[in-house]
Amino acid sequence: MLKYFYDEVYKANIYFFSGKEKDFKDWLKKRFNYDYELQYREGFFFSLSNANSAVYIIYLADKRNMNYLRHEVLHLVFRLFHERNIECNIHTDEAFAYYTDYVIEQYHKLMRIKYSTI
Repeated sequence: MLKYFYDEVYKANIYFFSGKEKDFKDWLKKRFNYDYELQYREGFFFSLSNANSAVYIIYLADKRNMNYLRHEVLHLVFRLFHERNIECNIHTDEAFAYYTDYVIEQYHKLMRIKYSTI
């Protein structure tokens, strides 16, 4: 399952892919002409960027594995903020926390998984 959203605030293309590793690798090759050997088979994050755009991709073998989702979303947020020269410290931690929640909410909405705020 492939889902995508564009974040207007940070100008970010964010993809979520869940399913078989082979399907993910085939999609990467077809969509981005990119060959990549997955290091972690349950969950993975990486980004592709050039001078004009950045793409952030989270792969989960099981779309309901929230432990891996949270872990990979944190990688995404740190990378995205780093690329925008936003440091993570006691003055910016609230922005990190809110954006992490936002990405996780988008994931649940797009993957049609019930999201709980409890």
